[in-house]
Amino acid sequence: MYLSDSVLRSSFKKIADIGSGTGKAGLERVSAVSRFFACANLIHKGQTAEINLAPEAHDRANFVSAVGEVISVGDEWQYTPDFIHRESKKDYAVGNNFLTTQVSGSKGRSEAYPKRPAPLLELNDQMASLHVDHPDNLLAIIIGEPFLQLLEFGFADLTISDRAKILPQ
Repeated sequence: MYLSDSVLRSSFKKIADIGSGTGKAGLERVSAVSRFFACANLIHKGQTAEINLAPEAHDRANFVSAVGEVISVGDEWQYTPDFIHRESKKDYAVGNNFLTTQVSGSKGRSEAYPKRPAPLLELNDQMASLHVDHPDNLLAIIIGEPFLQLLEFGFADLTISDRAKILPQ
């Protein structure tokens, strides 16, 4: 989804409050929510329960693109870790931590992501699925107006019935 800088700034003014001024925890939450949206989108589109994020899997490239759809802004689809600063990162900063550490670390075992404040995804042998408690956990992560606006921003392209499948009732 493309939104110009001016539309983003006027419609979602509070999103910038998530940024680097809130420290590492704020940036970790943005990362977790963007990866959740991307995974939920691919699971929904593929009508499957999980996606394969192993290094050579087709879903892995689609996942990076899906994160880009959630976390990029501006005319050139630049990555933004905080909706203020813009960077040119080909993989939207997914590869350095999430794919190479979290997903690769799940090879042969299962682990929840993120570990704090509450898990949204289940990583099992490099396969990603929505964590069983994701509806409640998503609410725990997005408490506060900036995150509610991020949620609205992330779901702008989904229909009401599609949103209902992902969000808690």
